[in-house]
Amino acid sequence: MSVVAIIDSGIQNNKNLNIVKSMTLYVNDNYEIEERPDSTCLNEHGTIIADIITLINPDVELIDINILDEKLETNGQIMIQALKKALSFKPDIINLSLGTNNIRYVFELRKLIKEAVKNKIIIVAAYSNNNKITFPAMMKNVVGVKRMSTLKLQNTPKSIYFYKNSIFYAPDSANIIYKLRRKSCNYNIRGNSISAAYISGELSLIVNKKYFTQEQVLDMFINIKSK
Repeated sequence: MSVVAIIDSGIQNNKNLNIVKSMTLYVNDNYEIEERPDSTCLNEHGTIIADIITLINPDVELIDINILDEKLETNGQIMIQALKKALSFKPDIINLSLGTNNIRYVFELRKLIKEAVKNKIIIVAAYSNNNKITFPAMMKNVVGVKRMSTLKLQNTPKSIYFYKNSIFYAPDSANIIYKLRRKSCNYNIRGNSISAAYISGELSLIVNKKYFTQEQVLDMFINIKSK
């Protein structure tokens, strides 16, 4: 069974989601990062990400790390701390719907990515929706994801994505993803974060840290679509 850590706005578990751990990271009045052992959702974004991953892999286990406020904002230090926390749980995949364009965080991110590779953990990160520089999505050994062009849904397979120039491309609409799975959807949301959730869900079906390295899993993932 695969485990995906979702760093987002929290997950509201009012559905059949298999959440094994939840927490919130926030800045206290003394400007220190603290952890609270619960996840109060101020925006449904994280719940939508969890729903999409679970739609693709109903057996997936989820770790909920809440760092985004109602405007889907946070700061780079909290993002770094959330990644450290996620790595400590040793999941198969860490899903990041966010990133930064601030180069000051690159050195710390590079160390965390190296730790992820060592522990066979795949980091999936969305690129910015406005085509800005995005860390960690554009960094080596991270599965960076962007939206793909509009899909025609007639006669499409359940799984659809492609890989080009070190970037994965996937559907960016929750409605499209649900239709691919022949399910109804009430979410009117689209963007690179939805594409990243789609890739995390598909990857969660094939990861197996006991037998395969990160590189081997990604090679298999790419080759599945090449046949």
